[in-house]
Amino acid sequence: MHISGMFKEVDIESTKVDIENAKVDIRNRELSFSDAISEKTINHALEIFSKCGKEEYFGRTIVEDITGLKLSGASELIKLLNDSKAIVPVNGHGKGKYRFQ
Repeated sequence: MHISGMFKEVDIESTKVDIENAKVDIRNRELSFSDAISEKTINHALEIFSKCGKEEYFGRTIVEDITGLKLSGASELIKLLNDSKAIVPVNGHGKGKYRFQ
């Protein structure tokens, strides 16, 4: 059955998400938190964001896997991102889970 005029054309170009803007946002948040943050640390944060985005949650083990950092380095990176308000804790998935906001 065909009902004329029920469906509109969707402009796909206008609904695309610009990931580059999200990456820039993370970089700006970190840089505004402290001038002492190294470029390597910022790149680690961007790696995590590119793998997890804003929807997926992550913990210390995932940070270790993505960045290659050891246990203490991954914990420090998470603490830095949490203190700079780049990530927020996630409830309901166990202790120590976060996602980008």
